[in-house]
Amino acid sequence: TEFATGTTNGSGVATASYSGNAAGSHTIGASAGGVTITQTQTVTVSAGAAANLTFTTQPPNSVSSGVAFTVAVSVADGFGNTTNATVHLDLSRADATPVTLGGTNDIGSIGGVATFSDLTVGDPSISAYTLTASSTGTDSPNSSSFLVNP
Repeated sequence: TEFATGTTNGSGVATASYSGNAAGSHTIGASAGGVTITQTQTVTVSAGAAANLTFTTQPPNSVSSGVAFTVAVSVADGFGNTTNATVHLDLSRADATPVTLGGTNDIGSIGGVATFSDLTVGDPSISAYTLTASSTGTDSPNSSSFLVNP
């Protein structure tokens, strides 16, 4: 049970406000003069729009050309609450050569995690590759770099 602080007017009516950013159900209680009031109220705080992406499963240090690998990206609102959004992945190479990411590169998150399990890169190179995650209204973090072997 959470308690909000408020004031009592001349008629003995107390007014308080609750402000919380943790998503989920919260029970609000009251006390007066050290006596806890038995009535409570439950409020539900919903997660906000997606604001932060984090690679929770990085690509391996190296992959074989054309062989599928998996990465996962977590999605959170501005307060760190898990939320859902469609996440997009782009692939870049350190030497700026245009490259193509194989597999599904747009995934809707489930339970706040977008899991990309069929990614492939067909262009072996001595240059490092990096994935960049993006979604509407979010930051765009980079994965750790990785190599693609023949």
